[in-house]
Amino acid sequence: MPLAPLHAPLRGLTHRMPSRLASTSSRQPLKYSGRIPKPAPPPPGPGETKTPDTQEETQQARKAIMDSIQEDRNKDYKKRYRSFAFKWTSIIVGTPFVIFLTPYLYKRGAQNILKRDIHNANITMQFSSAKNEEDLS
Repeated sequence: MPLAPLHAPLRGLTHRMPSRLASTSSRQPLKYSGRIPKPAPPPPGPGETKTPDTQEETQQARKAIMDSIQEDRNKDYKKRYRSFAFKWTSIIVGTPFVIFLTPYLYKRGAQNILKRDIHNANITMQFSSAKNEEDLS
């Protein structure tokens, strides 16, 4: 018995579904709005050698492409992290840390300073008392 009739009803369900669902992130694809670099020259044929100027042009084109990609990434980064929602989210998340951690860290730092001062005072007193004993003897 052929299996085709069994698969026929399922083919209608899966045939029209895309193989990959759309991304749910709000990040847009990179757009190259900057300068368009000159394309790299073709590789040399058999028996030909590269001259230095074509290699330099290739490196310049590669650098221009990388610069335009980096520029687009920087613009995308600035758009994402300077948005209104991101600012408010950082304020809402960061405020409790500032309110509760600052006094705790301040007290802890003050205690450490006091302990250090007391320790230094004890060492100074021990040194001065030992010096006085040497002077007396």
